[in-house]
Amino acid sequence: MTRSLSLASLSLALCLACGAPSAPIVLVSTESPAPTWTDDHLDRLDPDLAVTVRRGTDERLAVKVFFHRRPPGDDVLSSLLLTRLGLVAVGQVQIATLHRIASRDDVRRIEALRDTGY
Repeated sequence: MTRSLSLASLSLALCLACGAPSAPIVLVSTESPAPTWTDDHLDRLDPDLAVTVRRGTDERLAVKVFFHRRPPGDDVLSSLLLTRLGLVAVGQVQIATLHRIASRDDVRRIEALRDTGY
């Protein structure tokens, strides 16, 4: 947020210094709001992963996703940054993407993937 304000201030100063007519400046936050985790979402996570989510992190998390039936198509998995591995999907995702995955009705369980040598 501070960087956005600094850039806006710099832009305004340059415009004024160059004699440009002043115009309103609209600040747009580039940070997305933190997802809201429900008990249902958290129940789908293994205990260690749930602790990590509650604590919060900016790191990517290696996960294995189990589905009720079959994993969705490759295009859907790709949009979730996951790769099919038999009847499960794996990937390294950030918290916001993990929330999108946990919000899906076809997801049964999400576990932290400790062996990331895939």
